[in-house]
Amino acid sequence: MLQAFASRRLDIWLILLVFVFAAGVHVRSPGLAVAQASPTATPIATATPTRGFCAAGQHESIFSVAASGDDGYARRYDYGTYPPAASNDHDSTYGALFLERSLDGWGTYYATTVGLMRWNTATQPDGVAWPAGTVVSDALFHARYAVTGNSSVDGDTMVFEWYAWTPPVSDAQWTNSVPASGDATYAGADTIANATGYRATMLTHVDQINLSGYTGIRAGISGGRPTGFNGAQWYTWDYPADTIPEQLVVCWTHP
Repeated sequence: MLQAFASRRLDIWLILLVFVFAAGVHVRSPGLAVAQASPTATPIATATPTRGFCAAGQHESIFSVAASGDDGYARRYDYGTYPPAASNDHDSTYGALFLERSLDGWGTYYATTVGLMRWNTATQPDGVAWPAGTVVSDALFHARYAVTGNSSVDGDTMVFEWYAWTPPVSDAQWTNSVPASGDATYAGADTIANATGYRATMLTHVDQINLSGYTGIRAGISGGRPTGFNGAQWYTWDYPADTIPEQLVVCWTHP
């Protein structure tokens, strides 16, 4: 029964994504939307972050997820038990990456899903070596959010964590917790906006950005035992349209 229920739930996700593709949400327009405080704010669509985000005197580098295996999700779900543990699934080829901490409408089915992304920050985006003494001063996460799957009945937020990981995406990278704001791995948080379009989230503890290899982020939903749906969804490297994949914008200086 559990397997059949899980299968139906995954079928619903697929139906939603087919609706997204059919709706023609591929239009790009200029401008950069920095994350809004209002849960009903509609970010402005933009194909890339506007150059000039970084302060005067800083350099700006924009990294995009560069391969299918460099983003994905890990999920656990359970019938009547929280935290969920009975079943898991994970994927790095899906057109959308979704975060979730939810209880279904019947009050019996729990699910927690985390998103994973990484960027090769060993050099600047054009392959040029970082100058000696480079210091990262600011950073943001930038992605195009989907038209469905962005809401929270419990008032939860998206939480980003600096997390070094290596493909493939697996259940070993799943977690039911998110870091506290004082933790060294805490990368930032953002409201779950009931809107679609490109959004940018300011990041913190930017000393965690790795200038000699890959920089990874794991994203999840805050909160404890859910009373309903809490989730967010954005498009990935595998989305078959003109959408750019997730980006890490880095502001830096050097002597």
